[in-house]
Amino acid sequence: DALGKAVFSISPTFRWLEVSGNRNKFRELEGMKEGWVGGIEHFEYADQFDHDRRLSVGGRVLFEEHETRINLTLEQTDFGFIRAGAAQWRSWYDDTGGYYRPFVPPTRDLNRELHLEHERAWIDLGLTLPHWPRLVLGYEFQSREGDKSTLQWGTVTQPGSGSRNIYPSAKGIEERTHIIKFDLTHEVSGWRIEDSARVEFYDLHTHRDLARMVVLGPTPNRLERVHERASHIQGANSIRVEKQLREWWLGSAGYFNSRFDGDSQFRLATLDAAQQPVFGRHWRTEDIVLRRESHVASLTS
Repeated sequence: DALGKAVFSISPTFRWLEVSGNRNKFRELEGMKEGWVGGIEHFEYADQFDHDRRLSVGGRVLFEEHETRINLTLEQTDFGFIRAGAAQWRSWYDDTGGYYRPFVPPTRDLNRELHLEHERAWIDLGLTLPHWPRLVLGYEFQSREGDKSTLQWGTVTQPGSGSRNIYPSAKGIEERTHIIKFDLTHEVSGWRIEDSARVEFYDLHTHRDLARMVVLGPTPNRLERVHERASHIQGANSIRVEKQLREWWLGSAGYFNSRFDGDSQFRLATLDAAQQPVFGRHWRTEDIVLRRESHVASLTS
């Protein structure tokens, strides 16, 4: 590529899929949606501004499948870099429960489109000055939100045909993670020094309705509503030094420290067909707390 000239490429895509049968199960197994799907399979842009600076951007965008991925890199030799990216995609789940031929109908579904939206974004800032420590500071965000199917199927009873656990269930998820990263590497007087640190902030909320009795009508006569929450902060830092002391002698030492601080809660309520609480069938926990700390040191010759 000639210096100072930008290069751009793009690959569009169009697709048609027809499904005969359970469309939600097809989406869950194949990770793609039926019907028309169009977008950009891959695109890339690159520009060499001069001998020391360059930029590249690439990714893909599929509109109907709700998938977007973008990566960006900007580098300058002997100074530093910026690397960033973002991604968003969807995973689908089947809302159908089990199957038992003697029942009418032989299977049940939730009549809902179950899916999770996944998101991820990150950025790394690097400093690569000559004779300086190599420093990288980064941040990353991750999330999941939506509803997914579970195999905690509820009990369906029909007179004369018995009972079977075939009523479907789903779990609602709201999950967020923030990660801060720091890396340092440096060589001085024959010593190689490395330091790596991570701090993670995590928060999770889930809820689900579990059918406990389905006798009349298409919806449960009694169900259990469960709410769970969990959050934590955890961090870790590792330091390592190494030196070739002699031609035949390599020495290294390291220290690792980590800490975890988290808690969670659980609530359960039993509801009747009118979604009203059933007296005496409600439970909740006090906070469940976990504290953990580790210190590890090593010396190697």
